[in-house]
Amino acid sequence: MDYFLTNLSVGEILAVRELERVYGIKNPESVIEILISKGLLERGTGCYNLSKTVREKLRSYKKQLI
Repeated sequence: MDYFLTNLSVGEILAVRELERVYGIKNPESVIEILISKGLLERGTGCYNLSKTVREKLRSYKKQLI
């Protein structure tokens, strides 16, 4: 999930490659599907995005810190 908090929107191919090579995740596609099913990610056209709900919660949290 850290990857998608840093990369709010990222291409499908790049996400899979980086999760495998940088983070050492063996089957990133299945991990991504789990995150989508839990409502943490959304699939766009050729990309993955942090879900609107998560983005809104992050904005709310950041406002509380200020």
